[in-house]
Amino acid sequence: MKESIFLTGYNQTNLQISKESKILGWMQNSKRKEIANGDYVFVYNMDNKRIECVFRIDSKSENNELIWKDEKDSNSVRYENRWNADLISDSLGIDRSEILNYSPFNKDVNRFNLLIRNPFPNFLDDKYDDFCSFLVTTIPTKESISTPKNNDMDMNLDAKQYFLIQVNERGSQNILENNTYRHLRWFDVPKDIDHGKVKEGDILLVYFARNSIKYKQCLKKVFLVDSVSGDKTTFNVKELKDLRGISLQDIKTAIDGGKIGNSFEKLGQQGFNIKQISESDYSAAISLDNNLYRSDDNNELNEKKQLGGPNLWLLRAGDRGQGEEIALTRGLVGIGYDGLPGLHSIKDIKAFREHYINTHSKDSIGRVNAVVPQIWKFMNEIKINDYVVLPLKTQNSKIIAVGKIVGDYQYEDLNPEIKQFRPVKWLNKDVPRDAFDPEINESFGNNGTVFHIGGIDTVNKLKEMLSRLGIKDLGETQLNKRDWLSLSDEEIDPRNEPQHTVNQKRFDPYKNFKFKVKWDGKYVAGISKMSGLKRTTEIVEHREGGDPNTIRKIPGLTRYEAIILQRGLTHDLEFENWACKVSSFDPTSGTRSSLPDFRKDIILEIFNEAGEFVMAYKIYRCWVSEYQALPDLDANANAVAIESIKIENEGWERDSPTVEPPEPDS
Repeated sequence: MKESIFLTGYNQTNLQISKESKILGWMQNSKRKEIANGDYVFVYNMDNKRIECVFRIDSKSENNELIWKDEKDSNSVRYENRWNADLISDSLGIDRSEILNYSPFNKDVNRFNLLIRNPFPNFLDDKYDDFCSFLVTTIPTKESISTPKNNDMDMNLDAKQYFLIQVNERGSQNILENNTYRHLRWFDVPKDIDHGKVKEGDILLVYFARNSIKYKQCLKKVFLVDSVSGDKTTFNVKELKDLRGISLQDIKTAIDGGKIGNSFEKLGQQGFNIKQISESDYSAAISLDNNLYRSDDNNELNEKKQLGGPNLWLLRAGDRGQGEEIALTRGLVGIGYDGLPGLHSIKDIKAFREHYINTHSKDSIGRVNAVVPQIWKFMNEIKINDYVVLPLKTQNSKIIAVGKIVGDYQYEDLNPEIKQFRPVKWLNKDVPRDAFDPEINESFGNNGTVFHIGGIDTVNKLKEMLSRLGIKDLGETQLNKRDWLSLSDEEIDPRNEPQHTVNQKRFDPYKNFKFKVKWDGKYVAGISKMSGLKRTTEIVEHREGGDPNTIRKIPGLTRYEAIILQRGLTHDLEFENWACKVSSFDPTSGTRSSLPDFRKDIILEIFNEAGEFVMAYKIYRCWVSEYQALPDLDANANAVAIESIKIENEGWERDSPTVEPPEPDS
């Protein structure tokens, strides 16, 4: 008969009393199932927040003394449901954080809180199978795991057998670190019948479950059974073979395709531990491991054959585009993958794969298989002079940055997410997606971080697009001799790219204190301040009955804001004369306007620090709507008297014929 497992919670004082008296007590009988002789009770220490010990029920206790602390305080027997129990182990030390990793507590922590506070022992039924399987492994066994081989066994010792086993967190730790496999038993009755068939010299094909310490969801190791314990529950093993790894998805696909048998269909299922398989099943699994990676190797070889000339690569800067700003501002493409140090010393992909698994033990083998080739390509297969495209997720991938690789793989702590990077010279940072050749455009849907779009033919299509859009390319001879580390900041930092067409060594913008204003063909003297040129287009909101629950926004009327000119008060009458064209005072007839010429076109000219004319704006159909002849006067002030006019206008534009003049060298 299978023993049952119970869980209860005690405070430190009462737990110590139970250990000394070898009595467990509760206020009520157990719900759902009565506790019985031989059952196991795990006790959670409420003060230390860990499962500290396990008892085995011996018999119903007739002791009615006041034993526990809160019982003595009340002077009455509170714990009437009492059992004599043997202390099996008092050093389990299973922390609360570890307990909450198991079902169902990992989804409902309140369930665990209720269990340990219940006034009765809690029977752990099939809802707690995952947790029970773990608890069973913590109970010490009395038998030695090094019992010599029994020559009287009913099986042929010379016939090698094959077993498929699945290990979880504790099991993976035992087999990887201690070279021991301990089969889960429900004490007198084994959980799997096949465990009793294992003998010295047999082969174990090991699948690591989702909560393993390493190689998650992966068929990864082959072990030889070195010795078997007397009760057939524990095997000493030694590693025979390290597979490259078959993910759970690959296993399911292989079963559906008939490449391996149905013996593997229980892998990944909760409760599966061990199953005997045929030699042909074992050989099929080894063959599948080889074929999966032989196919990948062939693809890599075929791809390398295409990598003779410049290639085009798709790269991404974070799943949300969080690395795009640093990529575009610093002139680089980078990949994240936390936990990876500099990888310059790793020279082959197999060594890198093992390195990645060691630094990312929580990753499933499926993720390992997806990530490792991408990082390797980023480090070693992308070459200087190759082209890269970076779909900007911050622009919904509708805008693409196009660049050219100018340096080898680098490692630097640029920010918390980007450390592995390649230097890039960006050719253009805002190419519309629909401008690309359809074949290239289609590749933008690939979800990988690093993806090889194509070779020289694809690059030629990219170059045709760049030429069509007037985007300047960089010649190979300009890049081949460059080492990114030796480039100056001006060469690698996009913030320092030339922004002046003639004076490309100038990186500073023009200042706001060198300007002149003219109308009627002559400069107006003394202007010291001018407000900015600003226009605003109003929004027209509209929707139709069949539209989604959003409003369409349509550009409406455009308004050009008035311009204010100020200058010191002098005897020059330009401000006053123009203002009087709109409205002048006549003592006999009142105000009057000069309708034919109250409007003027004015020109704003900008100059560089050397006083050279660099650009101009034309402002149309202007007239004075407000004129201030005198400012506030104050006998105690110390300032220039200012007159000003407010000019309405109906539009302005840059004077495009104006060209940038060469600046003097000194």
